Order: sequence, then C-alpha cells, then structure tokens
Amino acid sequence: MRPLLTSRGLAVDLILAVLLTHLSLTNFRNYRQLEIDVPSGTTLIGGENAQGKTNFLEAIYLLATTRSPRTSSEADFVNWQAAREEENPITRVAGQGTGAAGRAEVEIALTGRPSGRGRRGDEWPDEIDDPAGPQLLSVSKRIRVNGIPRRATDAIGVMPSVFFSTLDMDIICGSPSLRRRFLDLMLSQVDRPYLGALTRYARVLQQRNALLKRIQDGSASTSELDFWDGEIAKEAAVIVAGRASAVLALSAKATEAHHALASHREKLSLRYQPRLGDGAEATVETTDEARARVTAALRAGRPRDCGAGMTLVGPHRDELAVLVDGASAAAFASRAQQRSAALALRLGEANLITGRLGEQPSILLDDVLSELDRRRQEAVMEAISRFSQVLVTSAEPERFPGYFRQTAFELRVEAGVMTTAASGGGE
Repeated sequence: MRPLLTSRGLAVDLILAVLLTHLSLTNFRNYRQLEIDVPSGTTLIGGENAQGKTNFLEAIYLLATTRSPRTSSEADFVNWQAAREEENPITRVAGQGTGAAGRAEVEIALTGRPSGRGRRGDEWPDEIDDPAGPQLLSVSKRIRVNGIPRRATDAIGVMPSVFFSTLDMDIICGSPSLRRRFLDLMLSQVDRPYLGALTRYARVLQQRNALLKRIQDGSASTSELDFWDGEIAKEAAVIVAGRASAVLALSAKATEAHHALASHREKLSLRYQPRLGDGAEATVETTDEARARVTAALRAGRPRDCGAGMTLVGPHRDELAVLVDGASAAAFASRAQQRSAALALRLGEANLITGRLGEQPSILLDDVLSELDRRRQEAVMEAISRFSQVLVTSAEPERFPGYFRQTAFELRVEAGVMTTAASGGGE
C-alpha cells in the first residue's frame, strides 16, 4: 500500500498528482448519493439527456480545479431536492486517488444558505422551476486534502483532469477572457507559483482600480499609484512569464495533435499576445524581463488609466491567438476547422499537464464525439487511447465502434443513479 501524501508535501510549490480511483457524491446536482470506484482505462457513460452524465464529469473536474467548467455559481451544485427538504443542505464531492508518489484524498463540501424566497409556510414549493422557488443565496465552501482543511490553491492539480466539451468552440470563437481562462485553469493545475501569483494579482488589481476611482473624484493622488504599480508588476511578471513559456510548449503539442485531426492539410499555431500598452506583441522570456515591461507599461499608461478609472494594461487584458495556416481561426476558419482547433487545444493541454506533472490527467469527454465525422472520431479515439484514464459520455453509446466498446467499461445513468450497463444493477 502506497503511503498517503503528507500535508507538508502539498504545501510546497511541487504539485504531487494522483489518478482518481474513487468518487463520492452527496447532494451534488441530481445525485443524492453515489459511491463508485472509477476504473483506469476507458469508461463509456451512456444515458439520455439530462440524466447526470455531464454532472458526473463536472464533479471530477471540480476536484481537479475547485472550479466548474459550466457555471460560476457554486449554489448550482446543490441538489434541488435537498434544498427543498433541508434548511442548510450540504453538498459533498470527494475523491481518492493513487499515483507514483502515493495516495491522496480531496474533499469539497458546500453548505447552502437559503435566502428565504419561495417559502410557502414552512415548505419549499413542490415545483423546482417555480419562479418563486428555492433560491440559495450563498454557499460556504470547505476544502480538505488528506483530511486536513486547506485552501483551494492546495487542492488544485492534486487530481488533474482535462475536460472536453461541445462548449470548447467558445475558446476559439469567444472573447479573449475565455482563452485567458483556458490558460489559467491549465497552468493552475501544474504551476503552484503561477496559481499563487494569479490569486494575488486579482486582489492587487482590485485595489489599484479602487485607487484610480478615487483619483478620478479627486480624493487621492497619482503618487499613491507607485506602491500598487510595484505590487501589480511583481505578480504580473510571474503570470506573463508563465503564460509565455506555457504557450510555447502548448503550441508545439497542439500543432502535433492537430496534424492527425486535420490529416496534415492545415497547420495550427498559437501566439501569446501580452498586452503591455505599447501596441507590440512583446516576447517575454524571463520573469525579470516581464516585470520590467509591465512596470514601464503601467507608468506609461497612467494618464489613460486615470481617465478610465481602471487598469488598461496587464495580464487581465492578454490574448491567446489561435491561428490556422497563419490566419485567425475565429475569423477565417470553417466550423469544422474551428472544432479541430478546439480539440487540438485540449489534447495539447493533456500532454502539457502530463509533461509538467509526470502523471497523466483524467481525460473527460462530454458528448464531444457525437459532433465529429468518423475520421475525426477515429483520430480523437487514437489520441486519447494513450492516457491511463478516459471517461466518455454519450446519449447514443451504441454508435461507438465495436472495437471501442469491447475494451471500454460501460456505465449508464438515469435520474442521477449510475449502474453498470452490462448488468443494469447497483450503484
């Protein structure tokens, strides 16, 4: 039996990653209770729409990142029936895993606090879609790693995963904030200093923007920006240098994956574009270089920042350019090309995480293959077959080729109850 990873080991910059082996859910989405061993190899999860397939994958990704790939509201996790029946419903997602370094456990527990809206006497309304129905005003979150209370930053990356979704097209075609989020979630799982800098940067940015508002109304002086500029530059340097290095590696890995998806007809490339206020696509190689560039950009941009009442340069304005044959994939690529680019990004992410952590992430594909033609399906299945744990959802599992189903462990979900597809029994 491998030893449990120590709390000391999880507090340092090195992320000790493990592969998920057991998942426990209580009052999570439409799951009232689930205890399941998660096998290695490929698992095919079937079931009609709105039965809990995506929720199952979401829970695994939540353990990896403490974030949902679908919503920013943690109140959405709380099971509606529990919200109706309990004053302070508790939602729990817990996982156990094993890796080269030993075993680890991650638990995320949320306690819902009702707003009082939707009460009829002492009962919640019967219809969960009633507009006056149960509304959770807030939830409090508790995270434990190996039974010890921890911050989110200590849990992220312990059970790494990559989530493929039909919504990944938004990474290609959506706003720059979605591409920044893609980079941040990927890097947060493999780079503890980056995650720390990202968290501190958000706080410092908020403080600087508040100061700029006070400067606007005449209650503060521009000289007060000196301190906050130094704090911003210190954290931004780690973020910018981390993104520059990661995009360089990710571009090579995503390009390789894209070759198979596009049958070598097109070339995918990525370009990191830090917004440092000088209009140029700056190349950054070191943290010191990044800090100097950010400091100069903040100083030069002060008049515009004061006029706008917000910080207009820095990592929160960065862009990740996704190019197909040198042209913007969002502007010029076809829908099929954009879909291939999105898949290549995720495959590149999976390979980057493996290289950085020395442990493969869980690969989570949420009904992605149904949108692909047969050639792209074959290419994706070939690519994911190299990973130790792959979980694929589908409303039509019978459409998968025979060779795939012969080697896959099959599960079925109906109304939040998971059974083995072969026997149809037991959770």
